[in-house]
Amino acid sequence: MDAYCQKLVGRYYYLLGIDPNFRILADDTEKQLLKDQVWNTVREDLYGNDDDGSFARLTENFSNDRSDDGLADLIYRLDEFANVTDDPDGWLNDVTAFYDLDGKSLYDSDFYQSNVAPKLIEMFSKMKMNHKFMIQLAQHGLLDKDEKGFTDQLHMIKNQEQTISGLTMYDDIRKALREIEFINLPKLSKPEGEQKFFHAQIGDLNKQNKKRFYKFP
Repeated sequence: MDAYCQKLVGRYYYLLGIDPNFRILADDTEKQLLKDQVWNTVREDLYGNDDDGSFARLTENFSNDRSDDGLADLIYRLDEFANVTDDPDGWLNDVTAFYDLDGKSLYDSDFYQSNVAPKLIEMFSKMKMNHKFMIQLAQHGLLDKDEKGFTDQLHMIKNQEQTISGLTMYDDIRKALREIEFINLPKLSKPEGEQKFFHAQIGDLNKQNKKRFYKFP
């Protein structure tokens, strides 16, 4: 807030419904501390009154088994987006409306079919394409361990894709996705010729697959 706006707020605070002794939070550290305090209070209240387990499920969707920092990061990002708009409350209401299932299951909702399902198909398509290229690189480089490892992994990915294509419950789809495990790049000992080059290329593609997969909702 610039000096002119601050002067206006100080003069007409009663019209805005704020404390006349307000002050501007200019220190980023203090802002984050206040955000943390508010979020911790809200979070503890939600955990304490989570009789149906809905908040626990929400937390699980965006976090891991070690902490709920994933959900906290999402809340903070929503706060940042909302506060740069002219109407933060209206923006938040519009965001929630986008996810309204209209009485349908998540799988049958327009949101899932229009936004999630196409990305899921695209993710599997790119992973399979990368694996085929990785196998070709392994064959050119005479890297038998690489070829076998990623051929087996490609079969596993295809099997999980087939399984997921027959599922109609999001929780089942999510569970099937979690069963996908990526192998580590086999160690290369005493490389000959261009084996080191091919091995490095395979490693880069394997990292791309992992990154793409773990970014999926």
